Amino acid sequence: MKKLKLKGGSLTYAVVFSLIVSIFCMTLVLLFYYSSQSVSEYTDVFRAQLNAKSGINLLLSNQQIVGSPEKKTIDLYGNGTDSVELERNYWGAFDLVTATSIQQNYRFGLSALTGLKSISDSGNIAIYLSDLNNPLKIAGETVIKGNCYLPEGTIKAGNMNGESFIGDKLVDGVIRKSSSQGMDFNRDFMGYLIKQFTLDTMKLNSDSVINIDQFPLKDSVVNSFTNRPITIYSKGEIILSNVYLCGKIKVLSELGVIIKSSSQIKDVIIFAPDVEIEDGFTGALQAFATDSISVGEKCNLAYPSVLGVVRTVASKTNSSLKIHENSNFAGEIFGIQETADLAKHVFISLSEDTKVIGRVYSCDLLETKGKVYGSIICNKILYTNSSSVYENHLYKAVIDITKLPDAFVGTSVLKFNSRKGIVKWL
Repeated sequence: MKKLKLKGGSLTYAVVFSLIVSIFCMTLVLLFYYSSQSVSEYTDVFRAQLNAKSGINLLLSNQQIVGSPEKKTIDLYGNGTDSVELERNYWGAFDLVTATSIQQNYRFGLSALTGLKSISDSGNIAIYLSDLNNPLKIAGETVIKGNCYLPEGTIKAGNMNGESFIGDKLVDGVIRKSSSQGMDFNRDFMGYLIKQFTLDTMKLNSDSVINIDQFPLKDSVVNSFTNRPITIYSKGEIILSNVYLCGKIKVLSELGVIIKSSSQIKDVIIFAPDVEIEDGFTGALQAFATDSISVGEKCNLAYPSVLGVVRTVASKTNSSLKIHENSNFAGEIFGIQETADLAKHVFISLSEDTKVIGRVYSCDLLETKGKVYGSIICNKILYTNSSSVYENHLYKAVIDITKLPDAFVGTSVLKFNSRKGIVKWL
């Protein structure tokens, strides 16, 4: 038999070929491994984001699982692998909600300000005026669009400043009879607000306190909503001038707060007996006072701003909120009181050429001479000029609920059929 002889180079070729095949196979294995890891990580990321969104939706529902303020970890689907940490706290007149989900080494959180969005006829109200046996009269170029709840279910053309009503119809909408009790406000919410005017409450909530009576305020203070609140405090008057304040910050004064137009303020809450916003200021904030709030001329307060006066039993005078000429406001304005007192009043006044996009509520008196693209709700409407005060009169005013954006979400100051909605993502 003839023997087959192989050349020595053939073995080398075989080894090299085997090595190439081995490298190729190892490469495929590594690619498959890293691909699997990437898919697994992507799945964890996607699942964490989905769980956080589900947590926010749960907080927006009518659930009784998480109160305010409260933090709780729950198993979303009861399978032991989809836990999410839910937290709800007040942030001024809104709720601050947070949902955080952890999947393996990936942590994802969502935070938002939430409020109430009407789902009933109350959301289409242009005017709600309590029935105190005094019908509403309008004069001049007054425009009312939307449903109205009025004393005796009637509205009349009047004459003011020598001018009769000018227009095709008194109301472009349905007119119904209002109640003598008016539209009641949320007293639990009022109780929460009253407590916020003391430093002890801030400390109880574990706020980080900056006492500017001892340490000067920096030009810029920024605090993420993932952190605990920073409270800027003074026993005396606080003047905010040439400062930048943004985020989870509270300003608390036992005397008063003055906000200069040179300041930039966003998402901050102000608590003081008196709050003054000077001419030309632009920003977005929440301001609450027990005595008075004054917004100067040519100011622009962007959504979601809130202005609220709360007359307490300790108040010695009327509580007032006034927006001066040529100022714009988007959000919610309200005036409430701890107890009714015939000698002391809550009075909201909107001057000429002001524009409000949102809702204006007074548990007592309200005057509007500008434009309200939304609702006004009160016990009595006043109109004042240099010589007289007219009760339940509107003159050259515009109240138009049809121009309120569909995305508008208000506070919980009023009680009506509503659902929770997102005011702002943080």
